Amino acid sequence: MAFTSEALRGRLAALLCGDHYLVGFSGGLDSTVLLHALAELRGRVPLSVEAIHVHHGLQPQADAWAVHCRCVCERLEIPFKLIRIDAKAQKGESPEAAAREARYRALRKLIKPRTCLLTAHQQDDQAETLLLQLLRGSGPAGLAAMPDIRVFGEGWHARPLLPFTRAELADYAAVNKLHWIHDLSNRDTDLDRNYIRHEVLSRLRARWPTVERTLSRAAALQAEATELLSNLAREDLVAVGGSRPDTLSIAALSRLSPARQRNVLRQWLTILGLPAPTRPQLERILIEAIGARWDRTPVIMWQGGEVRRYRDDLFAMAPLAVHDPTLVLPWDMRRPLPIPHLGITLEPSALKSLGGEVAADRSDITVRFRRGGERCRLQGRRHHHELKKLFQEAGVPPWERDRIPLIYAGERLIAVVGYWRCE
Repeated sequence: MAFTSEALRGRLAALLCGDHYLVGFSGGLDSTVLLHALAELRGRVPLSVEAIHVHHGLQPQADAWAVHCRCVCERLEIPFKLIRIDAKAQKGESPEAAAREARYRALRKLIKPRTCLLTAHQQDDQAETLLLQLLRGSGPAGLAAMPDIRVFGEGWHARPLLPFTRAELADYAAVNKLHWIHDLSNRDTDLDRNYIRHEVLSRLRARWPTVERTLSRAAALQAEATELLSNLAREDLVAVGGSRPDTLSIAALSRLSPARQRNVLRQWLTILGLPAPTRPQLERILIEAIGARWDRTPVIMWQGGEVRRYRDDLFAMAPLAVHDPTLVLPWDMRRPLPIPHLGITLEPSALKSLGGEVAADRSDITVRFRRGGERCRLQGRRHHHELKKLFQEAGVPPWERDRIPLIYAGERLIAVVGYWRCE
């Protein structure tokens, strides 16, 4: 189909993402066409447009590109904003991925409620993304490639040009005599996406002229499959909830087929905001955690996340911070006591909530942590008990026990924060 400003108007109406648009403007063909078409629409529909150019600092021509983009915006009478970022890749990180992550991190900060980031990804980009994900062995979520619209920051991120090919956008640019930046790095076939664009898709197109449209349709079908799998996972999550919030029951999980177990685990980790494990790591969760004996406490770790089992519950979390249980923290109980590495702050009311009270001006109050052998006599009991036994009775997972603050008056344990007062 031909690309026109009216076609863009229809796409924006269908996407329903507000009327204030921030355009990711690289100065290349696609974003130049998108910005020009939006400028054409301004006189016919109520909308607000601002262009954002991200200066990555990776190319010698980057300063010249920023100047070009500013000039284009001045001609179109569109507000222009320049953002400079450090997009250098870390050791072992893909340069493309590093630049993309840094770019979106910067853009996300600009998105306010009812604001929509528009990027100029088109049908050829969608086909390239699908092939890249296929070659990485991705499942339906990866093969769904790029969505039309998604929540982004406090607003949305939309891709209104996905139904149009690069050739159709080039036709629009030629008719309107547009000028754009030619980034020579886009010809570097050492980069995976460029190799697919110039070496793979060009050959596929020679045999199947509409290959981009066909692959885009395949991505849309994978997006539908992903939505169905997500709906099933949400239903299963209700049925397999554990004894504590955000945990899963091993017994309930074991009644699901392995495919549904993997599906619900992926959904659970996504909801918890943890990075996705690889397929082998997911299999380790199934075998080593779900398949472990009741009295075992296995842990499966990956970059940015870990899964642990305690009794019938499966826990997922960010990697635990390094903790020194020999810490002794003096506490003036007239003021809160922050414990940054555990992400908590103790309030003076912590002891009072357990039914106890300490004179605020005592100078011998300290906060310590379990090292072994600590004992506590609970209210109503005749004898002292080891904290280890009390934690077992309360079902406190082993990895939490050494990180629970203990309040001492002199050398006497008087409270286990969040649990008991010791008499």
